[in-house]
This record gives sequence, structure tokens and C-alpha cells, in this order.
Amino acid sequence: MKRLAAILALCAMPAVAQESVPDFDTCIDIAAARFERELDWHRASPMAEIFAVGDGFHLRFCGDAGAWHCEQSAAPAPCLLALTERQQALRQSVLESLPAPDALQGRRGVWSDDLYPRMHALAHGQSAGPDCAGLPDDAALRCEVREAALRVSIAVRAWYLARYLGAAHDAITAGWAGPPPPTRPRPRPDRP
Repeated sequence: MKRLAAILALCAMPAVAQESVPDFDTCIDIAAARFERELDWHRASPMAEIFAVGDGFHLRFCGDAGAWHCEQSAAPAPCLLALTERQQALRQSVLESLPAPDALQGRRGVWSDDLYPRMHALAHGQSAGPDCAGLPDDAALRCEVREAALRVSIAVRAWYLARYLGAAHDAITAGWAGPPPPTRPRPRPDRP
């Protein structure tokens, strides 16, 4: 439901608001930084054992934001193809930053011994088939972008868990994300 609302919001945005929608790379940087803030907050809280390592909404949103930028460009099809390739390269970089499951055994019970090996295998898995086959060319391109975003999301969720277990570097150190742009202060309601 969140994803549908985000997609509908992007579609309804006028072209003049294009600078307010982050490009794909900036969006990934923001999502990685958001995760690090949440991780720090949870580690300092009394409920540090309860942590959502599986939320991939922001990562899928980045694929949608990148596709939206492509749709606004002068050449949407080549842009969508390049975005798909960029997402595939990002996924590969994330996979290379994941520790082997054996390195985490015994670290945190079922989290490290059962869940991480499964998430690691899922992140390295392949599609069961051509998910976008049979669609018209334009729809197939959009489908490929969505599928690539989903694969990035799955790989990053395995990284989330490795980070939570203290077994992976942050995304900037790992080299697959950069520092996010500075956050602009929100204007007060009584001031423009």
C-alpha cells in the first residue's frame, strides 16, 4: 500500500517539481543513511533485539524515482535501460559487501545461524524466469526497472541483517553508497 501511494504521488507531480524527487543514486544514499540512523537508534534503545531488518520500501522507491526521472527525460527508453544496468551493478556491489554465512555462525542465535544464511542465499538467487516477457516494449522496460529494484532491495535487506549483526561495513565504507545530501531545515509554519 505504501508503494502504491508513493508511485501515485510521483505520477501526479508536475515536471517543475523534478528537482524535489531525488535521482536514483542520491535516493540510495538517503536510504542507506536512514537505515544507519535507525540502526544507531535501535542499538541504543532498551528494545535493541526488536529491529525491522526486512523493510525494503525505500529501496524500491528509489527504483520508482529513477524511473520517474527517466520518464521526464528526452530519451526515456535509453534512460530506463541505463537505470536497470545501474541497479544491477548496485546489487552486485551490495552482494560483494556481504559476509559469508559461515562468518556469522554462533554470533546471534537464529538471526545469524538460520535467518542470515537464508537471506544471503535469497540475495544471491536468480529469477525463476523472464518476469517481463510478453509485455509491450515500453511496459517491459518499466517492468525490468521494477524487477531490478526488487533484486536490489533483497540484496540490501541481507546487508541490513549483516549490519544489524555487526558483520558488515556501512554502505559508504563498503563503497556502494555515498553520503546523503544535507537535509534542508523545514520552514516554520509562520515563515515562508
